[in-house]
Amino acid sequence: MTIKILAIDDDKVAHAKIREALEQDDNELITAMNGVDGLKLADEQAPNIILLDIEMAGKDGYQVCAELKANPNCTKIPVIILSSHSAIEERLKGYQVGADDFLVKPFEGAYLNAKVNLLLKNAQQKSALEQQYQEAQNTARVAMSGTVELSSVMKFLKQSLNSPNIELLIKQFFETMRQFSLQSCVMVVGGDANDWFSSVGVISPLEQELLEMCDKETRILDYDNRTIVNFPAVSLLVKNMPIEDDERYGRIKDLLPFLIEAINARINTLATHQALLSQSEQLMHSFNLIRHNLFYLAEGMVKNRSDSQMIMDKLLNELSYDLLGMGMEEQQEEFILDRIDTAIDKTMQKMDTGKEMRNTLTFILKHLKKIMQQHEILMEGYGQSLIHQDEQQDVGGDEDGDIELF
Repeated sequence: MTIKILAIDDDKVAHAKIREALEQDDNELITAMNGVDGLKLADEQAPNIILLDIEMAGKDGYQVCAELKANPNCTKIPVIILSSHSAIEERLKGYQVGADDFLVKPFEGAYLNAKVNLLLKNAQQKSALEQQYQEAQNTARVAMSGTVELSSVMKFLKQSLNSPNIELLIKQFFETMRQFSLQSCVMVVGGDANDWFSSVGVISPLEQELLEMCDKETRILDYDNRTIVNFPAVSLLVKNMPIEDDERYGRIKDLLPFLIEAINARINTLATHQALLSQSEQLMHSFNLIRHNLFYLAEGMVKNRSDSQMIMDKLLNELSYDLLGMGMEEQQEEFILDRIDTAIDKTMQKMDTGKEMRNTLTFILKHLKKIMQQHEILMEGYGQSLIHQDEQQDVGGDEDGDIELF
């Protein structure tokens, strides 16, 4: 799949830098030199992502971003703001006009590539979840007449898109099941061990065995008034299906896969986020080790040169003193000392070529420090966004209003 990237920047050098970083076999780069042309291309070309410079003649980046987000054809396109300023005020302006990310110029190509890939991945996941939500809503409108049950499902699907952790996600699911007067157990598949949840009391050992041993290749399994629904990351056991009411039983059985699929998708998304955080921590640790090792290497080179100079100076002084006692003629002594001086000078000249190595190491250290600082800012902002989502969920969790479908 070709990824279409629109770069709006009045600097041709910036275009070249972006092209070098992003124009691969599966990328198509479109460029605009001003905001007006950029808005037109965004509407006509429907790019997958937009890179937007702030400082441009005519309409600046903030105005362009606001107009992009106001255009129904462009509102869902992720926008990365490019700016030579890193102040919080600049970032707030970008946030206020709907930007999705902020990158300070000058930037490394690999860093830009990583941001673009992450935003595209998030956009794809969000689009997939929105598509699932839309499909669930459309199917439910046609297939079911129970509007109260349907509104509860829609409410949960909407909540699941922003659940910051598995515990809250399952809590919201159990609240939906309570509205259906259903008791249930959930198994969340983990790498080392499974996590267990029950809407009433503690899950029993037999219930755990049923969920673990059932055929995972079968999506829905029925045992009298018990139903098991399986997805790769989560399995559900409903303990009191309304088998006495065929119509309601059929509606609920149609609803359960949508609910569990939403949980499965959110669990995968949370796992991806956690993996990214873990990789970031490992990356920061590696950067720290590299910085320390390079620092001590450069320090050792400087010390070795200084020690070598002292040894050679000491040797020369000792030879000068020893030669006085050897009975040599003054001309012979001067010849030998000159030869030694020349050898020492050549040796030190060779050692002085290490300055280039030290300069290189110094540049690498500064560069690593800058990358680490930028990465720490990015991860801190991501962490704060998760906390904000959690707070929003706590505030919204007390609202009992149903979603109005019709």
